[in-house]
Amino acid sequence: MDLHLAGKTVLVTGASKGIGLACAKGLAAEGCHLHLASRTEADLLQAADEIRSAHQVNVSVHPIDIAVRGNSERLAADCGAIDILVNNAGAIPPGSLQDVDEAIWREAWNLKVFGYINLTRAVYPMLKAKGGGVIVNVLGMAGFSPNFAYIAGSTGNAGLMHFTRAMGGRSVDDGIRVVGCNPGLVVTERMITMCKGWAKDRLGDESRWQEMVQKDPPPRQAGGDRRPGGLSGQRPGQPYHRHGDQHRRRRVLTVTFPPPHFLPHLEFLPMPTLEFFFDVSSPWTYLAFERIEGVAARTGAELVWKPFLVGGVFNKVNPSVYQRRENPVPVKDAHYRKSMEDWAAYQGLTLIRPSVFPLNSVKALRGAFVAIDQGKIVDYARACFEAYWRDDKDISKEDELRAVVTKAGMDPDDFFAKIATDEIKQRLFNTTDELIERGGYGSPTLFVNGDDMYFGNDQMELVEWALKGKKTAA
Repeated sequence: MDLHLAGKTVLVTGASKGIGLACAKGLAAEGCHLHLASRTEADLLQAADEIRSAHQVNVSVHPIDIAVRGNSERLAADCGAIDILVNNAGAIPPGSLQDVDEAIWREAWNLKVFGYINLTRAVYPMLKAKGGGVIVNVLGMAGFSPNFAYIAGSTGNAGLMHFTRAMGGRSVDDGIRVVGCNPGLVVTERMITMCKGWAKDRLGDESRWQEMVQKDPPPRQAGGDRRPGGLSGQRPGQPYHRHGDQHRRRRVLTVTFPPPHFLPHLEFLPMPTLEFFFDVSSPWTYLAFERIEGVAARTGAELVWKPFLVGGVFNKVNPSVYQRRENPVPVKDAHYRKSMEDWAAYQGLTLIRPSVFPLNSVKALRGAFVAIDQGKIVDYARACFEAYWRDDKDISKEDELRAVVTKAGMDPDDFFAKIATDEIKQRLFNTTDELIERGGYGSPTLFVNGDDMYFGNDQMELVEWALKGKKTAA
């Protein structure tokens, strides 16, 4: 199908996997040059290589978290002149009103809701200046059929539907079409992972995952031949309207599928969430860190990284930690160390007693936010843990932390400039206060689906059990 898009330049957010990646591949097949944005650089680079080799188009990658204030404007500026924007980034966690507290709700909307709004605001003047273009908002069926157990997603998607209609009702005056799409069930890596988990729990066989899916209508394969409805039939810059008898009546396009009577079968789709509050100065957190991605992958959970300052938590709610350090119980302390060594051996890790303990981890933790924004948090956190707990490096010192930053593939000069900003400092204060308010008292602390709290590496099995829904079933 020729949609007359050859040579156009498109920015796709959430482009490293799933629907975003499928959109990118479809647009590349039409001859579009691409800017791909998401939080994870490694996945973006892999996607870009696949697209370049298959379609011989220009592909640029932008590892960035548009939930962070100012990053939407930065992304728009980095991409420059584009013809089409596909807003797709975002994964709002499931839960009822009581399950999803204000902090979680705001964090989710910062990516999905405000991410769409802010990027549209940043890109719109550029499209207008060049004579027009298209903005496609990938929304969600919950906006069309709200779900009590997906309250934040239902409300956010409904708001974005009205945002799309409001913008599209007037944007044609500037030669810009703002359109929306409400996808139904789509076969993505994350959906398959979740269905396999449910099949194993309910049927005892993960290979029967397809039985977890309502097949009438069948789920669509991400990357199929369906083209974005907002792009077909017209070229970017061509106003989308029809004429009435006396005046022009604008027509704002939103595409919704499958039809509403199939929606009850989609209620299981919102993914579970796993929040990981961590401080790199904790050995138990190092052990948990090396397991956390596996737990998220096996359960299909959205993993949310929350760096915080454990010393700040100890000072306010758990000062007994300092008392135990000053007056340890010898037999208990000996078994504590044995247990730590056993866990390290069990996980195949080297875990030493650092020369400097406790560690002043403030700069390293501020840097974790920089790494999150650049899609480098896993590489950065691992480099911090290994430097301190394996290699006995005092990462409170700038030269040692600089080596960590370089190992993680980040720019040290940019890193140190950013961790000195008030914005980054405040984000660390915020997560520390947030953990205290939510009842946390140390590192690592984990939350499943908002308010179900777990503490310590030895509770990771319980975390996985809860994410798979077995706790509710019990």
